[in-house]
Amino acid sequence: MHEKYGPIVRISPHELHINDPEYYDVLYSRDSPRDKYSYYTGQFGTPMAAISTISHAHHRLRRSNMNPYFSMARIRKLEPAIQILVDKLCNRLKEFKGTGVPIVVQYPYTCFSTDVISDYTMGTGFHYLDEPDFIPHWSETLSAIAKATVFFKPYPWLLYWLKALPEGLVGRVDPGMNLFFVFQRRCKVLINSVIREHSEPDYEEKRKSYDHPTFFHDILDSNLPPEEKGPERLAQEIQGVIGAGSETVAKTLTWLTYYLLENKDKMDKLLEELNRLDPDRTATVVDLEKMPYLTSVMLEALRISYGVSSRLQRICPDRDLQYKEWSIPAGTPVGMTSVMMHHNEDIFPDSYNFVPERWLDPDRRKYLERYLVAFSKGSRQCVGIKLGSIKLMREFPEPRITGSIEAQTQMSQQHNRGTAGCRGDRGLSAVPEDRPAAHRADSHHLSYRRAAPTRVDWRGGSFIMPASTTTFICPNPAFILAAACHEGIHSKRHGNRTMDTLSLYRPGR
Repeated sequence: MHEKYGPIVRISPHELHINDPEYYDVLYSRDSPRDKYSYYTGQFGTPMAAISTISHAHHRLRRSNMNPYFSMARIRKLEPAIQILVDKLCNRLKEFKGTGVPIVVQYPYTCFSTDVISDYTMGTGFHYLDEPDFIPHWSETLSAIAKATVFFKPYPWLLYWLKALPEGLVGRVDPGMNLFFVFQRRCKVLINSVIREHSEPDYEEKRKSYDHPTFFHDILDSNLPPEEKGPERLAQEIQGVIGAGSETVAKTLTWLTYYLLENKDKMDKLLEELNRLDPDRTATVVDLEKMPYLTSVMLEALRISYGVSSRLQRICPDRDLQYKEWSIPAGTPVGMTSVMMHHNEDIFPDSYNFVPERWLDPDRRKYLERYLVAFSKGSRQCVGIKLGSIKLMREFPEPRITGSIEAQTQMSQQHNRGTAGCRGDRGLSAVPEDRPAAHRADSHHLSYRRAAPTRVDWRGGSFIMPASTTTFICPNPAFILAAACHEGIHSKRHGNRTMDTLSLYRPGR
């Protein structure tokens, strides 16, 4: 539509959409009031959480007590706890070496992300990494919920109707929802326990029994009004934080794994840089942040995985907005989209390919970071941006994961009306196997045979990632990956890679 009608388009009777990277900082302002659009917030079913708060002033009140908890200084104090979970993930993957059992890598990544954020916010992790099969229903349920929001936006009553159904009935229809119900109950039990302790005389003594102050302790000790400290509101808040923080990081790690597999030269450069780390000590995030190619890989992974791929509307409640010659009345929902930002060819040339090198030049990186909006921007920016960055930086550079890799994949693509997630119930699969030490130095190349020609999008360029907010691409069950551990892993190739593509909307068609 933007190709045909220009940079600003009315996409519904009530909403506008803008495709102009230079306007992003104006719309997603940090200094001016910005409300959210009720059509968007209704999809979550958590009206009392900060993510669903419509009013700018009310959101500011809630976020003011969350921001210190998710500050970089606070997070870095818990870096050793994150490293423990990284070690656990690596050790779990090593258990599959030589067994021939495939691993869907999004499952352990989701378990890792969930354990990190649950331990950080609740003081007690869910220990999903301890599950023998990485509880696939959890990852699949989070993906299914993300996809289902496309129905909850226009019909928010549907979500409340589903919540009213007996849990046993819903669990029989979708076994994965049982895990979600358990997750909700665990949150509520812990919240009620902390609230009860908070009112007791020996509260300070009991608080010391936690490894670190929890998210709930910070809220209860804050100067928020009593209605902001109720168990239901805290439950909704923590469910939103854990749900969003688990799926998005796992998705980014999954895609990063795939793109490094597909690009041998990128993997070689990354491994060469990681091999410079001192093997006798554990590298800190500060050490990793000084590695130019590693940080470039992470930035490119965030760019090409988008964060939230659907449009994010903002409303200026108190004055008209001006976009070029158009005046936008106060109270009008206006949205922009990370996918369009990240695929702007003037800013990110060759945007459909994985090119970490674009970030290597310091001056160029500073310029490009203005347009990297995986976490959005402004006063409504994702509260977990620093924790998410730490999880990515801490987990993927682990040599036991990013060692030598070979892979063969079959790709598929489907239309999904702007939701983010994976197709069906499978993602990247991994078969860890031992390989001779003599071959470690040169056996992590990647080779593909194409059973069908690569297709092109309507812009005329070849692609393997979404060409619009309405499409995403995901490996299907045939993807066999050899994920690397410290000693190295080798795999046999099976089958060919094929590519299905969706005919995207072309203006005037």
